[in-house]
Amino acid sequence: MRPFYQRRHSMSRERRTGKFLLAILAFLHGLIVPSFAAPSILTVSPGNAPAMGGGSFTFLIIEGSGFGSDRTAVAVFIDGKPSPQIRSVTAGVVIVCLIPAGAGSQHAVIVTVNAEQVSLASSFSYDPPEVTAVTPQFFPTTGGSLLTVLGSNFAVEDFNPDVFLDESVVFSVWISDSSIIGSLQEGTGGGKSASVNVRSQAGLLPDAFSYQAPAPSIVHPTTLATDGSATITVTGSHFGTVDMTTKGWMGGSSWLQTSWTSDSALVCVPRPGLGCCQDATVLVDEQFGIVSGAAAFAVPSITDLSVMFGAAAERTPLLLLGSSFGVYDSSPAVRIGLSKAIGVRWTSDSSLRCLVISGTGSDLVIIAEAEDQGGAASA
Repeated sequence: MRPFYQRRHSMSRERRTGKFLLAILAFLHGLIVPSFAAPSILTVSPGNAPAMGGGSFTFLIIEGSGFGSDRTAVAVFIDGKPSPQIRSVTAGVVIVCLIPAGAGSQHAVIVTVNAEQVSLASSFSYDPPEVTAVTPQFFPTTGGSLLTVLGSNFAVEDFNPDVFLDESVVFSVWISDSSIIGSLQEGTGGGKSASVNVRSQAGLLPDAFSYQAPAPSIVHPTTLATDGSATITVTGSHFGTVDMTTKGWMGGSSWLQTSWTSDSALVCVPRPGLGCCQDATVLVDEQFGIVSGAAAFAVPSITDLSVMFGAAAERTPLLLLGSSFGVYDSSPAVRIGLSKAIGVRWTSDSSLRCLVISGTGSDLVIIAEAEDQGGAASA
């Protein structure tokens, strides 16, 4: 057995060694950070929001685990944009935050807690663009006009949106989340669509605008040959900058031929016809334009007449020669003085036959009428 003083000395050394080890453990304990479970995301709600973000009233709620309790250590990102504010972190399992502005769809929601990061892919989308109006609504066919596309979700920053007018992309300038200015191309027709595409999301408004309808104003000449041999020129506007297979009518009859010349002129060949006060109608890309009373067919003209049988009889056959009686039988009428001839028969554009009752008189005015137009000659 060791002497008592040796045993005491040994116990003292053991105590010192134990205290040293405890000091080391205490020191190490102060450097060790308690371990927590890594953050994870289970759900994100809502799954969409306007491009302007949620504002102050619509919050993003993220459910998961490992979020801790210190909201200052938490950050949330959507499409690389941080949430403007983390409102709360509850029990490490729920984050409530404001939704940042943005655009596009199928974005990942990213949460960082201290140095750890977790994401939930394709969990959030911004609402697609919505086109509500185009102003103004009517445009010249020559194009080049500026217009404003109105709507929402065009984004709060310029993502170089594509603007399609009548299915053709046009030059445009982003102004705000609710307006884009564009330059309209030339075209014709009504009921055209407008659409806006922002980061592969599109909004379409059918029947958003129209090109102005054709507007004929002058027909030259204003007197038309009844046999359809005349060529006329129709001037006006909005006939189109290219040939749109323009059609037209004079009165109720379609033109035999229509040749587009420019946005302001057409050359046409009308059908044979009769009558006055003929409306000229132009059709371009399903839009009509009318100029009322634009022209009239030539008035019947009597140049010669003769009795078909030499001797006067109770009913004397009379042959009228002239022009513009029409190329078809319109049931013309002949008046001799105050009396109406009977048995009037159309034979051609240049001749009529009728029967004159004997004893009608002499030096009378003979009038040939076709479609309410009359031409006179002295007998």
